[in-house]
Amino acid sequence: MNRVATNKLSYVLVLYLRKMKYLVIASLIIASYLFSIAYGYTSEATMIFLTMEPDARSYGMGGVGVAITGGPQASFYNPAAIGNIRRFSFAGNRFDFGYTDLGSIHLSAGYKFGEYGTGAFNFTRFGLGSSISIDEFGNITKSSSYEELVSGSYSMELSPNFYVGASGKYISSSVFAFDFGILVTNLFPEASYIYYPETNAKLAQVFNSWVEKGFSIGAAISNLGPDVRYGDNERKDPLPRLLKIGIAWRPIVTEMFQTTLAADYEKSLVGLKSGFLKEFFDPEFFISKYGMEVNFFYVWTFRLGYRQDYEEEDHYLTSGFGFGPHWINFNIASGSRGGNTRYSLIFNYPLDLK
Repeated sequence: MNRVATNKLSYVLVLYLRKMKYLVIASLIIASYLFSIAYGYTSEATMIFLTMEPDARSYGMGGVGVAITGGPQASFYNPAAIGNIRRFSFAGNRFDFGYTDLGSIHLSAGYKFGEYGTGAFNFTRFGLGSSISIDEFGNITKSSSYEELVSGSYSMELSPNFYVGASGKYISSSVFAFDFGILVTNLFPEASYIYYPETNAKLAQVFNSWVEKGFSIGAAISNLGPDVRYGDNERKDPLPRLLKIGIAWRPIVTEMFQTTLAADYEKSLVGLKSGFLKEFFDPEFFISKYGMEVNFFYVWTFRLGYRQDYEEEDHYLTSGFGFGPHWINFNIASGSRGGNTRYSLIFNYPLDLK
């Protein structure tokens, strides 16, 4: 097939997918319902590490991320959220629980293929702790357990500011899982106060083309896959399947000062105590996350977050700090419960502001 025919076929495919955006939204809702019916009334979920936020930016804001675009690590929260990578992005993340061999290392890279979408690759190693045993001869042996995960994500802009995405994951326990998400950005841009010097043509172009304004709304379902059986155990445990909904707002966007407010709500699709529809509208069965980010001169960033889990008493604050220009940025975050610190290093290309 020659290049002209290939380009024509690609154009027709993109045009067809763009016409399916409402079908995508409906499919996301229906899939959540069907998985809750099929698997929702089983035992507690396994592989809870699949729900742990890997990067410091999100954790410093309480764990939000469903409606916030970012680098390749954003696919953890919503595979559609990688769609705004400009050309190339790389991120390295680590979090530590404060115990030996308990934490994770997360590496990710993303690349934009022009109008054909954006792809990302992720590798994560989860340290699940270590144990010490003594054999019959008195020899002391230390062993560590871990899981490794590799995933690929793809996001496409079906229409201006409307993104859809999907991720496929393989976990070293021979388990496959999938994520699906949607994201709408730049809703009601007049809801943002925007100011930049009109004499700075380059900055004006960046603001008009790449800086998000107004509201963003996202939704995703995560960790869809088969139940897991360990060893000779006859019982199978479900993956931590989640329905996630998020909203973000950028009230102030200027050359010197930018703010982001965001909220996420997560609903487990396993371990239902009552009907799916009843729990869907009951805040008692949601995990709520709220975050705020304040950036000065696109260099210094301060973050604050609050998280409310299912149990009323299980809530805590998070905080974070970031330093560096857009093209390379270091972030650190921790929670008020202690022993739970995350570090992130992000590199973006091109090297101008976003």
